[in-house]
Amino acid sequence: MSKEYRVTRTGRQLRGNALLQKHPLLNGERAIEAALQVNGPVLEKYLTELDEDVVDSVETSIRLEFEPTTAELLSFEDGLKATIGYLRAKAVEGNFLEMYQAQAAALMDKLFTPVAPPLHARSYSRIVIFGKQMNEERFAQVVRSQIGDTVEHDEIDGVKISFGQIVAVVARWPNCGTLPGLINNILIAVDQSMKGKLFSMSRLRGVPRRSPEAFIQVILQLCNVGMVYVHGVNSDNVRTPASNRAFSFLAEIPNATGIPVQISGSIALLNHLRNQPAAADELLHNTPFGISAFPEEESSKVASAYHKNLPSEIQEVLSSETILQILGNAGFQRRFFVDALVGVVDDIADSGTSNPRNQLAIADKVLSRNKGLINLIRDAHEGTPIPQGYAERFKESLPISTRVAGGKKQISA
Repeated sequence: MSKEYRVTRTGRQLRGNALLQKHPLLNGERAIEAALQVNGPVLEKYLTELDEDVVDSVETSIRLEFEPTTAELLSFEDGLKATIGYLRAKAVEGNFLEMYQAQAAALMDKLFTPVAPPLHARSYSRIVIFGKQMNEERFAQVVRSQIGDTVEHDEIDGVKISFGQIVAVVARWPNCGTLPGLINNILIAVDQSMKGKLFSMSRLRGVPRRSPEAFIQVILQLCNVGMVYVHGVNSDNVRTPASNRAFSFLAEIPNATGIPVQISGSIALLNHLRNQPAAADELLHNTPFGISAFPEEESSKVASAYHKNLPSEIQEVLSSETILQILGNAGFQRRFFVDALVGVVDDIADSGTSNPRNQLAIADKVLSRNKGLINLIRDAHEGTPIPQGYAERFKESLPISTRVAGGKKQISA
């Protein structure tokens, strides 16, 4: 058996926080908001390694910066609370270490039986719906950077052990939209978190054709995964009925193992589940989070954050008030705002000087390509009913609460 899966037998029962102590987001040492913010100081080393010129470096930093919305913070915190509850319950219920070793031995004999979930861990799953312009991929990357690595344990409560604990597996929904594709992506994500140790074990190579779901559930338990986060479901990769088995598998993970599950994507994710009652009963029992814009009351904070991380020579001619107006003109949409800000910074770098009127004109020129959609999103946020044709055409950019003219309360596929 590989060192990563060796556990010393012991009759001792672990304390509730035994699997939380080594990670700053689990033990409370690091604030959730700080974890999700990506700013200049964080990016400085990365940009230096790229060895870009000044203009390219500034453009790259603007595109890579990430100021979380309230809904993004809430969804991350919600998943983290469920993860903490699951890991805490797992540590104290029964003899976790002996069950762990017995399960590892069973896996080597190709017996795939998940250990029953902890009784005191609530079954948790949550859907998160992103508007297309709010950049779900960037959010997933930030989440992976914070909780996607393995915590190595060599002792807990004085018990000598040797195993890895993955706080969260962050995997992309497959382009094929099928269960085999999803399983492959989850295994790749686990292997990346384990730095290639999982697939280096020759007897774990290959997924059994029969009951692959149980096999993956056992792998997740043996790697001490605290949460599974699958992202990127959209109208191009969700297939009916080919995707049904994949969603049923995700819905079964919390019930079979106790491991929390989050899934994010566009409105197509929600619409697909509405037509798949079995999986929807589990995955939609918590109200979905909608992430479709920065709340207007947070706009000053967002503008200040972007302004603070610009080089001093650009800060001198581009005020935070102008950045704030650009954010508002972009309908508080992340991608539109970032594109407009990059255009303004490019103009300042080219001309050397600029004034607020010219800066806003440059930003509006960039935004003009999407002005109709920006106005439509703004109307949707204000509660103005959207014509059916527009709702259908732009549904993956609109908030999930969009009212459609004709009496429908939400957009539909």
